[in-house]
Amino acid sequence: MVLTTMLRNMTETGYPLQLKQWGLFKEKVFELGAVDGAMVGSTLLLLPLQKLFLHDKGPFRWSKLGIVIQSLYQIFWLTFWVTYPFVRDWSWTAQVFFTLHLLAIFMKMHSYAYV
Repeated sequence: MVLTTMLRNMTETGYPLQLKQWGLFKEKVFELGAVDGAMVGSTLLLLPLQKLFLHDKGPFRWSKLGIVIQSLYQIFWLTFWVTYPFVRDWSWTAQVFFTLHLLAIFMKMHSYAYV
């Protein structure tokens, strides 16, 4: 199958491989980088929250209010960043890259908060 595809490409284009997707990789690359940086940077908003609930004293206890605030922020964060690529109408390659990186960063943010 691979050989027949390569032979067909050779007869049609003169090259053994076609790179039709190359344009998709170059589309909106700088916007993707800037938004990816903003997404990673938005996780830093949780650092002051973690410092506030670190000592687990007074009204600011992790077991009472901290978990609720953390969970609400994570729900908002995940919903916003998952829908962003669809609103901006990115190519499927940019959406897949961003979604995979989003899930990796989300797992890091979640494990940092709960460990």
